[in-house]
Amino acid sequence: MKDILIYPALIIASGIIVSTILLIFLTYFSKKITRFFGFYPESRGIIIISLKIVSWFLGIMTFFLFLRLALKMLGLEFTKNIIENIIIASPKYILAVILICLGQYVSRVIRERAKEYTFEAKERMLLILDLIIHMTFIFTAFYVVGIEIVF
Repeated sequence: MKDILIYPALIIASGIIVSTILLIFLTYFSKKITRFFGFYPESRGIIIISLKIVSWFLGIMTFFLFLRLALKMLGLEFTKNIIENIIIASPKYILAVILICLGQYVSRVIRERAKEYTFEAKERMLLILDLIIHMTFIFTAFYVVGIEIVF
């Protein structure tokens, strides 16, 4: 029994180590990218968040690949299939999160640019504009995931 569990445990431990090293390397590399290209302050925030999401995504996917291999060695087909479905479906969910973050960014940029203008119903109009922008990006994220909303 112990012999059966040693190799999958080693595979899972090596998956944790490899994914952590990959995450550290990608985080370091993403910081270098943002410094090298010298993005504008308006776009630097969304680039940093997007690169962090991608780095974490690749680290977690690396761990899931090692976990899938360990579960396959143990013969646990049901859990192996769950991990495979997570690996296959996860890019859609990461794209949905990036779309929602992008919606927040677009809304913030419009609000910052609107500070210069003064007119009577400015706050109400910005509130409605924020609602429209957020709902547009959220509904697009839902569509990417596979949830269709019909009006």
